[in-house]
Amino acid sequence: MKREKLIIIMFILLVISLVLLVNVSEKIELVVFSGIIVSLAILFLFLRPLQSFAVLVIQMLGAGFWLAIQGYINQWGSLLQLEAILKNLTFMSSVICLWMTVAQLIKYGQEYTKMREELHLLQKFEDGVAILTMNEFMYRMETIFIAMRRRTEKGYLLKIKINTFNKEFAIKSLYDSFVNASLKSVRDKYDLVGKMSNSEIVIMLQNTNVEGALVVENRFRNFLQDELTIDSDLFSSELIELPDEWSSTQSIVLKAAIA
Repeated sequence: MKREKLIIIMFILLVISLVLLVNVSEKIELVVFSGIIVSLAILFLFLRPLQSFAVLVIQMLGAGFWLAIQGYINQWGSLLQLEAILKNLTFMSSVICLWMTVAQLIKYGQEYTKMREELHLLQKFEDGVAILTMNEFMYRMETIFIAMRRRTEKGYLLKIKINTFNKEFAIKSLYDSFVNASLKSVRDKYDLVGKMSNSEIVIMLQNTNVEGALVVENRFRNFLQDELTIDSDLFSSELIELPDEWSSTQSIVLKAAIA
């Protein structure tokens, strides 16, 4: 059975058991049952599956023990005992359905999050912008790097850092402008532009010398300042010649990703 159908079935059973509980309980009992159910729902949301199951078992044993003590102290007759047992069974059914529903929803949410993360790893471009994801940037860069070393060509990395003094809203508002400036500054379908973090962009300039790399860096700065009127204090850039070893180049790029 698909999880979506199972969740719907468990939710329907939960609603039915709660309706029955409302009909068979007195006012004070209903208040107590409601408080317990809400408390358990909150616990189930924050506990691990095994922990929440342990809480469920403890609660069921506690309710049964409390019911037995009440029957013994108050000397309930057969009719009262039957009524109490039915109420307790209805309450237990509600709690069990609640636990199963929350457990399935949590598992569904975890799988959805994992799927989104895996999908992001497979993405070649960031959402909404024509800039490479970090994984795709590293994959393409390694291929180009090996080819460049075979042809004994030089290349450069241009690291661009957005400086917004830890103001997240400012980074988000400026990021698209920086991506646009980066893409307009490089050679289309030749150089690579990748996102390393929410505040850092890395550009790989292949088969160029330091003069050509400086042209790209100046073009980027001029585009930001002249066309987008972004002050130079809001960003910094660093030009680095590609090392001879791929491992060294990789470490330079990954430092940007964890900065």
